[in-house]
Amino acid sequence: MADSAERAAIIARIAEEGPLSTAHFEGKADKTTHAWARPPHKLALDYLWHCGELAIPYRRNFVKYYDLAERVIPSSIFQQRIDDRQCIDYLCTEA
Repeated sequence: MADSAERAAIIARIAEEGPLSTAHFEGKADKTTHAWARPPHKLALDYLWHCGELAIPYRRNFVKYYDLAERVIPSSIFQQRIDDRQCIDYLCTEA
């Protein structure tokens, strides 16, 4: 996966250019490992999404577009404080 400097470069590029998909980045998956191998930039985008730094504002033909979370998610959501028990209940219910 991309290191912290490469992830920072991805965030900077999205901040400057707006929402981007994996097609906007160069790189190929290592096909020698397995059929579902992902290129480093795709792993980095998914990592940043799972960490909450990026969000997915829309999809086109099943292709995700990534943008900065603060441009997609209202600030009021980021300011909410929910205790662990409420989070666990919600996640278990939604699963």
